[in-house]
Amino acid sequence: MNNRLNEILPVEDANTGRNPLTAGLNQGDIESNHPTTPHRGSMSSPSFMHDFFSQVETVKKYVKNIKHGCKEIQRISQDMMLATTAEAESKLSQELTPKIAAANDFVKKCKELLSTMRDETKEKSEAQLLNANEKRIRENLLNTLTRKFVDVTKEYQKRQEMYKEDVRKKVSRQIKIVKEDATEEEIDAIMQSEGGTGAVFK
Repeated sequence: MNNRLNEILPVEDANTGRNPLTAGLNQGDIESNHPTTPHRGSMSSPSFMHDFFSQVETVKKYVKNIKHGCKEIQRISQDMMLATTAEAESKLSQELTPKIAAANDFVKKCKELLSTMRDETKEKSEAQLLNANEKRIRENLLNTLTRKFVDVTKEYQKRQEMYKEDVRKKVSRQIKIVKEDATEEEIDAIMQSEGGTGAVFK
């Protein structure tokens, strides 16, 4: 399985040496009962701040959907270990494929939206369209959202790796019942064959 984390997370800024999406990750908590988003009833808040808050909600939705994908991979992995027929294993593998595709899409969209939000905040700050409080709110929320995204992305990758390893162990045991001297290359070939459990993550 390819390491998707390197594709997902941005590289470090050449000037600062810091990752633009992971700087200052210790700010706030979007899942607490007291979110850092200010009251939206303020008439002085410009429209682009309301747009920003809408983007915050979208990112939170993406993170929630990625978390759901993690749970689904874990559930299917457990069911796969208990499956006793090739038909049941094939059905579970087919069930996993669209869930992986959906989660990958949410990861991509979330990463792109966070990048857009950070770029917009920088542009508006440089154009002096944000007062000090608005800039602080946006930066704090972005840092918190980014931390949540990084954490859930790592968990998502971990679940995929655990699933693949669990299934590989099971396939290896099954093959060696028939062919005791089966090589690792032969096991890998079966895993990556069309319809094979490992092919899901290509």
